[in-house]
Amino acid sequence: MKIKMNKIKLIYVIFIGLLIMSSCSNNDESDSNLEPEPVVFTSEIIGVWKPMKSVIVCSTGSEDAYELDPCEKRGEIIFSENGSMSISVNEAYTDMCGRIYQANGTWVIINNELSLTIDGETETPAFFELNSSKLRIGDNDFEEGERCDGDNLPSHYYIEYERAE
Repeated sequence: MKIKMNKIKLIYVIFIGLLIMSSCSNNDESDSNLEPEPVVFTSEIIGVWKPMKSVIVCSTGSEDAYELDPCEKRGEIIFSENGSMSISVNEAYTDMCGRIYQANGTWVIINNELSLTIDGETETPAFFELNSSKLRIGDNDFEEGERCDGDNLPSHYYIEYERAE
C-alpha cells in the first residue's frame, strides 16, 4: 500500500507539473479563417476546491481510488469569478507538512473543456468533470509499466476535488 501511495503522490505531482510545463500551439494557417471561439465561464467552478483522492480508471472500467493524506488535503485550487486562479500542493515530509508548489494563473471553460494558463503556458487536461460539489481533473499519461486490473492498461487518471467554499 505504501508503494501505491507513493505512486499516487508521484502521479499527483506529475499532473501539477503537466499543468505548468505543457503547452500547445497551433500554427496551422488553415485555422486562421475560423471564427474565434467565444470565451465561456461557468459559475459552477468558481470557489475553493480541496483535493480528496486520486483515481486510476482502468480500460476495463474498474477504478482504483486512493484517499490523499491529511497534508495533501490542505492543498487547494481557487477559481475566481474574474477568470483568475491559484493552486497550491502540499506533501508530507517525515512528520511535517509543507507546500511543494504554489502558482497563479487564469482559467476558462470553452465547449466543456477546461483550459488553465500558468506562467504563460496553457494546458487543457484530457479529463475534466464538474458538478456543484465535485471537480475531477486528470490526464491520460501514465508511467511506463503502469498496469491495473491484472495486466490491463489504465484508461485515465484524475484527482478528485471537493468544494470547500
